[in-house]
Amino acid sequence: MPGDGVADDITDIQRHYVGYAEAEEDRLSRHPIEFTITRRYLEQHLPPDGHILEVGCATGRYTVALAERGHTVTAVDLTPELVERCEANVRRAGVEGRVSVHVADGRDLSEVPGDDFDAGLLMGPLYHLVRREDRQLAITQVVSRLKPGAPFFSAHISRYGAMADVMKKIPDWAEDRDRLEYFMANGHEGDFHPRDGSFRGYFATPDELPRLHEEAGLETVTVAASDPAGTAIEATYQQLPDHLKQIWLDVLFRMSAEPSYRGAWCHMLYIGRKP
Repeated sequence: MPGDGVADDITDIQRHYVGYAEAEEDRLSRHPIEFTITRRYLEQHLPPDGHILEVGCATGRYTVALAERGHTVTAVDLTPELVERCEANVRRAGVEGRVSVHVADGRDLSEVPGDDFDAGLLMGPLYHLVRREDRQLAITQVVSRLKPGAPFFSAHISRYGAMADVMKKIPDWAEDRDRLEYFMANGHEGDFHPRDGSFRGYFATPDELPRLHEEAGLETVTVAASDPAGTAIEATYQQLPDHLKQIWLDVLFRMSAEPSYRGAWCHMLYIGRKP
C-alpha cells in the first residue's frame, strides 16, 4: 500500500483495457458532453499550434482531434491493444504525419522521445493510480518535458460524482459498509478490490487537485467538471435537436468551473501551467 517503497503493479489495469478495448473505442461517442466540454477547454488554453505530449491516449479520440487542429502529437498509452487502435484511427483520419504513438507506463516515459513540448495532457492514467506518489510521479514525468509557460491538462474521476453511476450499475456494492467507508475516506477500495483485471480506480475530490499538481511544479489555472453526473442528462441530451444541444452545451460549459457543482459531475479536468 502507499508508502511501502514497492512499485504498484498495474498489470491488472492493462488487462482491464485489453478486455475493454471495444467499449473504450466509442466511450466518448457515448459521452459526447464530456468530449465536447474537454475539447472546449483544450481549445481555450492550448497554443494555436505546437508539439503536444499526450499520455493516456487510449484509442486516439483526442489524438486525432488535436492533429486535425494542426498540432503534432506524441501519444502514449500503457496498453498495446489500445495503441494499435489509436494508430489505426490516426491512419483512417489521414493525420499519421502529425502523430507518433508509443507504449509506455505513464510513471516512466524514459523511452518516449522529446523534451521540449508546447503542452501536456494526462488524460487517463490518473484514473487508475491509487497511490498518491504514483499520481505525482506521472504528473512530474509530463511536466519535466514541457517548455516554460506550457499548459497542462489532466483528467480525473470524481469521488462523489461517480456514485450515481455506481448505484445504477452495481447497487449492492454499498452493502459492504467497511468497503464503502474505506472508499469514501481514501478514494479507492484498497485491499477490498481483487486484482482480477476489472476496474481498479482512484476517485478524486476537486479540492485535492491543485495541491497535487502544484507539488509537481505547476501553477493552477482552474479545476472544471467535464461531464454531468449520471446518464439521465446524457440520454436527454442525445434526443435534443442540434440547436438545443448547442445551447445546453454552452450552459453546461458555463457551469463546469462553478466550485459548488464541479465535484458532483462524473469527471473533472485540471488545467495548469508550467512556470
